[in-house]
Amino acid sequence: MKADVDGAARIARIASGFDWEWSDRDIPRFCQAAGWRVLHDDRRFGATLGTNLAVPLAMCNVAYDTRLMGTRGSVGEKIAEMRVYVAGSEGAAATEPLPVAVAREFRTRLVEELGPWSEHVGREQDQCFYWRRSGVVVGLALNKSFVLLKVLNPRYERWVKANAAQGAPRQGGAGKI
Repeated sequence: MKADVDGAARIARIASGFDWEWSDRDIPRFCQAAGWRVLHDDRRFGATLGTNLAVPLAMCNVAYDTRLMGTRGSVGEKIAEMRVYVAGSEGAAATEPLPVAVAREFRTRLVEELGPWSEHVGREQDQCFYWRRSGVVVGLALNKSFVLLKVLNPRYERWVKANAAQGAPRQGGAGKI
């Protein structure tokens, strides 16, 4: 398994200090701040960004949801979330389990960057940690064979949590991990 803990911390720091509009105008600005590039941008559904992280899948998926963000956000908002791969296995070892030490290293490093994580809300998974700020939510999702750094629009995150608390199925442009 390859993990880029320092890269994840750097991206979390950039995301938490970024002046988010949550519109597609943020994509090139964020890429410039992070040193990334746009690989593909589907104006309806989302974008794929190439990252400079030292991981097998050096990419970020940006999920657009104009319908939801148009009703829950402000005018022009369309980005629901960004998912950055910060650790993973490659090839035949793609199902290699995430070492406990790597998971601990990610949590420790992000606490150094962002402070203590927020309390879990509703049905949040035990292996997801969130740092909620006024303009952005930074999340760390530890999966059995990869790690995602999530950058969420706070309005989208509140909508997901409200629907999860009510037991409603999740809809929108961003899928479940």
